[in-house]
Amino acid sequence: MGLVSVIKNGISAMLAREPLPENAVLLDVRNHKEFAKGIVENSICIPVGELQAKQTELVQQCKLDTPIVVYCASGGRAVRAKKLLIKMGYKQVVNGGGIYHVAKKLSKPIVSC
Repeated sequence: MGLVSVIKNGISAMLAREPLPENAVLLDVRNHKEFAKGIVENSICIPVGELQAKQTELVQQCKLDTPIVVYCASGGRAVRAKKLLIKMGYKQVVNGGGIYHVAKKLSKPIVSC
C-alpha cells in the first residue's frame, strides 16, 4: 500500500465520522471535465481555482450563515476550498470528501451536469 493510498484511506475514515448537514448547499469544486462526468444532485459547481473570482455569484446562491458541504474527487481540493470559504466569511463549512462519499452519505444520486 503506497503513501497516497494510506493518506486517502485516512481522510476517508476521518470524513466517515463527520456528520453532513442534510439541509446544506452542496458545492462541487472539481474541474469542468469532472463536472461533465456527473455531480451529486442539486450541487453548485465551481472549480476550487475559481472560487474567489466567483464569490459574488456564490453569495447570491448561499448566504454566509448557510451550511455548505464542499466536495471534490477525493477530498484534497475540498480542504483548500473549505479554507477559502471560511476566509470569505462562511461560518458553516464541512469538507464532505469525495463525490461518491457525499452521494452515499446523503443518499443522493449522481446526475448529469
